[in-house]
Amino acid sequence: MQTENPQNDTLLIEKSSSGERLGPVHGTVTGDTVILEALHDIDKGDVLIHRRVDTDDARLTVTDPRYHPEVGDVPAHYEARVQPQS
Repeated sequence: MQTENPQNDTLLIEKSSSGERLGPVHGTVTGDTVILEALHDIDKGDVLIHRRVDTDDARLTVTDPRYHPEVGDVPAHYEARVQPQS
C-alpha cells in the first residue's frame, strides 16, 4: 500500500537479537525520529542503517519503536525514536 507522502530514505534493519539484516525498507529520517514502513518488526535495541549516497551509512539505534497500525488509508508504520551510534 502506498503512502501519500513519499519516503525517500533507504534503510536496512539490523536485528539486535541475531545480527540479521532485513530490508531495504523506505522511510523518512528526521533528527531523532525515523518513520518507516512496517514490512518487518523492529524492536528496542535494533539498529536502522540509513543508506546515504553522499557519505557513509548512518547507524541509528532504536530506543522506542512506536508502532502504528493501519488506519483508513494510512498503512501500518513505525515512528521510531532513535539515537545515532558513535
